[in-house]
Parts: sequence; structure tokens; C-alpha cells
Amino acid sequence: MVENVAPVMAELEAGDFHLLSGVEQGMRFSEWVQREKLPEYSRLTVEDVDYRIDRCADRGLLERKTIQYEGYTLTFEGYDALALRTSPNGRPSTASGRRWAWARRATCTRRGRTDRWR
Repeated sequence: MVENVAPVMAELEAGDFHLLSGVEQGMRFSEWVQREKLPEYSRLTVEDVDYRIDRCADRGLLERKTIQYEGYTLTFEGYDALALRTSPNGRPSTASGRRWAWARRATCTRRGRTDRWR
């Protein structure tokens, strides 16, 4: 279930984001990232990874599964937390460029071009 991740953001520490980013890096190669590879991807110590995994899993940012190995994957909330952390000024962008089209529920913008749409 997708929940609002904003209340959890205040509880997270920088190391938690390093772990989430490391899981995301590992997910480029497989759906489930092995626990043994997390220190390499996240650039954290083994002890710190163990501590951060429990913190993030308790908040619903990671999912744990034992297949042939103990693996981790990001949940939707984990992706949302990373996106909120990496957005400029901690705020999501509303638009970047000139408006060139609009629909019932969305406005499309064109960045870096001066073409006029008729």
C-alpha cells in the first residue's frame, strides 16, 4: 500500500539515504539486492548497513525477502523518499520551461526552445 512518506522524512538520517541509494544502485543489476553487496553499493560499513536496514524496513521503505540469499528491494515509499531527498531545495518542481500545451489535467512545458505552438 502506498502511503504518504512525508512524516517519515523527518526521522531519516543521512546514512538511511545512503542505504536506500545503494539498494537502488544494486537494483540496476537484479530485482533483489544481496545483503552482502549493500556495503559496496551504499559505501557504509557492514555494521552500519545492518542498523540502517532495520530502520528503513521498519518504516516500510525496504522489502526483505529470503530466496537463495537475503535480498532487499525498494518499495514505492522508498523511491518517494529518495525523490524527495534529491529534489532541489527539498521541494518538487512544478515546471521547467515555457508552456506549450495543456490538457484537462496537465500542463506540458517545453524547456530551452523558443518555438511557438499554434
